[in-house]
Amino acid sequence: MESIFESKERCCGCRACEAKCPRRAITMASDEEGFLYPRADDKLCVGCGLCVRVCPLRIDGNRKRAISRPSCAECRFTDTSRASDMTIADCFGIEKQAPELYDSRGVSLVIVNTPKGAAMLEAISKDMNISERPEAEITAEQQRLSAPGNFPPERAAFWETLRREGLKAAL
Repeated sequence: MESIFESKERCCGCRACEAKCPRRAITMASDEEGFLYPRADDKLCVGCGLCVRVCPLRIDGNRKRAISRPSCAECRFTDTSRASDMTIADCFGIEKQAPELYDSRGVSLVIVNTPKGAAMLEAISKDMNISERPEAEITAEQQRLSAPGNFPPERAAFWETLRREGLKAAL
């Protein structure tokens, strides 16, 4: 079995390559931290390259993050321009920007990215309280919409403790 990605930082674990492979030559395998990465069976792979072309990280456009995937530190999706129809997240900081919208049970942020996303939101909007907010406002509190996260210095120690002593000790 061969790795089909350049480095862990270049794999988000989405399984698109596995789903796209017409020969079912790709399986996902856990690494030492439990994250899934694709592996290609060289006996089944015909080298068509569909797995590489479908990879979203080729498209240019928790506990202190210690358990984040290695690819999170170099995420290319940390902006408001997304390939998906909609982006849904927790709306952090709404109590600062629009206190009248704050709800202790949580407020969702929905970013419409395509006409299909707009139609989807329209179809469910009658059951929601919707308030359009300026992009500068939402990106001020939603750091992952403007830059990748940095790993905490203790990330390596967390994983080492997890491997040696188990989850209770690591937490």
